[in-house]
Amino acid sequence: MTIKTEKKHQSYKMKSETNYDIDSLAMLRTRKVMVRKELDDSEEKLGNIWNALFHQPAALKSSSPTQKALALVTNYAGIIDGAILGWKLYRKFGKMTKTLQKKNTGKQNK
Repeated sequence: MTIKTEKKHQSYKMKSETNYDIDSLAMLRTRKVMVRKELDDSEEKLGNIWNALFHQPAALKSSSPTQKALALVTNYAGIIDGAILGWKLYRKFGKMTKTLQKKNTGKQNK
């Protein structure tokens, strides 16, 4: 039993919607280098975006004591707010799970 293929080589599409016909190992290696460069570039862009999003600029780090205290109060208020929200959700959904457990154990006893 032999399998016949219509195409000798496959076409691959990248972001630029360009077809790349790979018919030799040298072309595959070249394409690999190009893809690796694209990945490195996008990784660098994502790293810059991540740093800009989660790290404060140097100008904000050297602020006055009043601004530091205000930032500390703001952070603690966010933490407390999150804890209160978590407690409310736990109480709400904790009751639901207890009710469901009671219903399930009642069905099993019947």
